[in-house]
Amino acid sequence: TRSNSHACPDIPSHLLISLVEGFTLTCRVEGKSPNTVNFYKGILDRFIWYLNEFSLTVVNPMVIRGFFEV
Repeated sequence: TRSNSHACPDIPSHLLISLVEGFTLTCRVEGKSPNTVNFYKGILDRFIWYLNEFSLTVVNPMVIRGFFEV
């Protein structure tokens, strides 16, 4: 059960790809080093793989915890 102070809306996984692209673009525009951007992108790409591998259709705290336990 989630408390209201930690409420997080479910995010459809197909939108996550667009969010990752936007995030990496923002990192580049902000001048983050290419290594940093690649590091972030690598983790996020593995997360998207995880969602696809386990046929997960939403992102919520439980799904994120599961990713870090794998």
